[in-house]
Amino acid sequence: MRIRTRAFLLGIVPALLLATLLLSYLSLSRLADLESALHHRGLTLASYVSESAQYAVVSGNIAALTPLVEHLRAQADVVSMAIRRGDGTPLLSYGAVPEGLSLPLAEAAVDTSTHIAFSMPVKIQASPVHDPFLPEAREPGRVVAWVQVVMSRAGNQRVAREMLLNSLLIVGLGLVFTVILVRRLALTGIRPLMEIIDTVRRIGEGDLSGRLVPNARSELRGLQLGINRMSEGLASSQQDMLRRIEEATAELTLQKEAAEQANQAKSKFLAAASHDLRQPLYALGLFSATLKQTVYTPGQIALVEKIEASVHALEDMFNTLLDLSRLEAGILQAQTRDFPLQQLFDRVARDHALQAEDKGLRFVVRPTSLRVHSDPLLLQRILSNLVSNALRYTRRGGVLLAARRRAGSVLVEVWDTGIGIDTENLSRIFDEYFQVDNAARDRRQGLGLGLNIVRRLGELLGHAIEARSRPGRGSTFSVGLPAASSSGPGEAERRRDHRLVPGGFNGQRVLVIEDDADVREALRGLLESWGLTVLEAGGAEQALRTTGSDAPPDLVISDFRLSGGDNGLDAIARLRRTWSVQPRVLLISGDIAPESVAAMSASGLPVLHKPVHPARLRAVVGTLLQS
Repeated sequence: MRIRTRAFLLGIVPALLLATLLLSYLSLSRLADLESALHHRGLTLASYVSESAQYAVVSGNIAALTPLVEHLRAQADVVSMAIRRGDGTPLLSYGAVPEGLSLPLAEAAVDTSTHIAFSMPVKIQASPVHDPFLPEAREPGRVVAWVQVVMSRAGNQRVAREMLLNSLLIVGLGLVFTVILVRRLALTGIRPLMEIIDTVRRIGEGDLSGRLVPNARSELRGLQLGINRMSEGLASSQQDMLRRIEEATAELTLQKEAAEQANQAKSKFLAAASHDLRQPLYALGLFSATLKQTVYTPGQIALVEKIEASVHALEDMFNTLLDLSRLEAGILQAQTRDFPLQQLFDRVARDHALQAEDKGLRFVVRPTSLRVHSDPLLLQRILSNLVSNALRYTRRGGVLLAARRRAGSVLVEVWDTGIGIDTENLSRIFDEYFQVDNAARDRRQGLGLGLNIVRRLGELLGHAIEARSRPGRGSTFSVGLPAASSSGPGEAERRRDHRLVPGGFNGQRVLVIEDDADVREALRGLLESWGLTVLEAGGAEQALRTTGSDAPPDLVISDFRLSGGDNGLDAIARLRRTWSVQPRVLLISGDIAPESVAAMSASGLPVLHKPVHPARLRAVVGTLLQS
């Protein structure tokens, strides 16, 4: 209940209650007096008639009572009067006894809600003998008749109604006067308090601009001044706090922008310098693979295998960091198109066949005729990361790569029989640097960025990545892809087992176009150790001079970025215009610039990204030469 209402009630209710009680008391007292007067008057009239009627009754001269009867008729509240003999027969009467009223022949008074009746005896007293020497003895009179008088209460009831109306009128006028007085006095007195309450409410809601006019004449004036000082203090504190927040926000914004610029600069540097950084690592891997084929003692072989393992771990970490830098720098753009999924499955199977064979695992790729709409290179990176991760955490059993239709889309799944992931860690496996079962941070287990890159690439392509797992039973990772808008030639797509094992070579001629002398030398030594005949050149002009126009090689392996502003695609185009027979071509690139990636993707040529694992290179070369 609001304080204004309480003030109204506080001023009105007591006055109304007091007036009601006072008027009720006065009215009831007045009615009691009227009732007593009516009773006394009726009793007096009955006694008067009783005494006046003694002679007339004894003498039988009833006519002598006529003046008395007329006097009673003149009384407005006398309804009827009767004089009866002792046996009840009337001697004289006028008026009718009200219905329901019965008077006994005895001295009594009978009350009803509308009338009051009196019955008095008419007695004859014996004349006493006055003897001063004898004691006075008074004998009771003899009853010779009864007087019955009935009086109406209508007058009293009329007076009661008039009093009720007058009381209501007085109470109403008093209530109006009280309301006016309360408004002028009580509410005027609490108006400053109402203003204080409203101002405090506004301050609580955050509006610190409200001020009170100190117009109160009591202690409320001090309260008004105190609230004004409090509001001014809060406003000053708020302005100071807002100023500090703005300064801190501006400083944090500058620091955030500086950190973002530094991060972008780092990412752009890694992305731009990726080719130069990959070259020595690529050459090191090729040299170690060549060295392995020239040693024979167990100690030398073990040493070379350790070198290879370190190089492979470094290659994996380097590729992962470069992929992450490309994503963070925002230079990676999706080039989506329709393509048969089987082509992508072939490349993934070829790239990971030897990894599965080295661990003694079965790597099965289920053939498919489905076509999807995505970026082939980025999707290959997603599937390669998932397959590599599955092979890394699977100790026995195998890994399955398969695809199936689902509600108008294509679901690609990677199943493994590995260690599995518990529910607590399943939601964290896509976080940066998170690894399951690698508390010692074994570098052979990678950096913990593979699945994070999968998630980021999935977001870039708009593909949903999901994971299910049962500890000790294995895991399943799925990628939801949009189906191609039109179906391609399914019969032309090959359906075969993709558990690949590279075969030997028989001196096939391979042209290597590489402007880096160390990489070119390492690649030549590795290819020759496999039984291939190697022709090498630093660019397109040297390649033409080396091979001639009439004897094209069986395979051309070209770096994408060449010296002199040329690239591998330009060199291959010039060579193809010269040769009558078109050889197979393999591009090897360390360039991750968006325009370079788009150009390589549009060419349709197979591409390997530096640093290339020698086993992967051998598998791709064997596949191209056999086809």
